[in-house]
Amino acid sequence: MCARASCRDDNPPGVRYRAHVKEQIEALLRATPFEPFAVEIDQDLAWSIPSPDHAMAAKSALVIEDDAGLVHLVSYRHIRQVVHKAPAP
Repeated sequence: MCARASCRDDNPPGVRYRAHVKEQIEALLRATPFEPFAVEIDQDLAWSIPSPDHAMAAKSALVIEDDAGLVHLVSYRHIRQVVHKAPAP
């Protein structure tokens, strides 16, 4: 049994951890209408996914393209949590 905070089931609403992170991201990318979300890598590092065109769920990593056109590969093992962003007013 894992004692780390990232493995516990007492997550805040709207946040899921590693166990199903790939499946959760795939579902978010396919959602209609799409709702922006972010993937948190560390306490000080998170990637925003403002549209489905900014990310692709590959077999073992999330491929993220930022607004500058740079591509980042993030292993699912390193994603601490997926956070749903509130829609813009």
